[in-house]
Amino acid sequence: MLNIDASYVHCTYFLKGNEVDHIEKIGDIVITSGKLCACDPLYLEDKNRNQEMNILVPKGKYPVLYDTEEELINVMFDPKSNIFEWKDIEFNRKEYSRLVEVDSGEYGFVDKDGIIAIAKNVKNGIYKKGYYDDSAIVTVQSGSHPKSLEMKINKSKNNFLVNTTRYGNGEYSLHAGYSFSDNLLCISGDLIRSYLSLSSHIKEMVKDEKKLGE
Repeated sequence: MLNIDASYVHCTYFLKGNEVDHIEKIGDIVITSGKLCACDPLYLEDKNRNQEMNILVPKGKYPVLYDTEEELINVMFDPKSNIFEWKDIEFNRKEYSRLVEVDSGEYGFVDKDGIIAIAKNVKNGIYKKGYYDDSAIVTVQSGSHPKSLEMKINKSKNNFLVNTTRYGNGEYSLHAGYSFSDNLLCISGDLIRSYLSLSSHIKEMVKDEKKLGE
């Protein structure tokens, strides 16, 4: 069972300068539109699978941390406050709206402006080999396992931070942590296809079956 509360606390300690041996910084995500997406790098151009979250996030530059103990990836918006409530994140898509689909063994975060920029770059022939194989990838942030890397998106202020999942391909869930005053403090992503993902998947299947029966 994942402990996302403990993971958040350890991440806040880490960001305050304390030594936490199972927390690693992947990089900083640049958010320009407030519309954050989580998806497999293979699906950045696919409007049906690049999975824009149905929540608004604060604009700015925020640290993304990997918890090797809990196998969680965390986008930290405010490490000074305490989590009051966790909510499942849903995505602006019709089917399986609570899950991130992974077919390359990795997924990451990117602002919607970054996806728009990639689409324009592809249309304008900016990438010779394709955005994923060309110079869009410039920095490997961590040599640890699972690996992580940062893609700088050409003709854009945005980037794409990617981390490999613990057990490869599958479906993964994300959760948003809020303060007592309902401010978004953290987005926590599952990397191990835990019961959280399974339970979300079952709920989606039941929902679809009910629709078919109506």
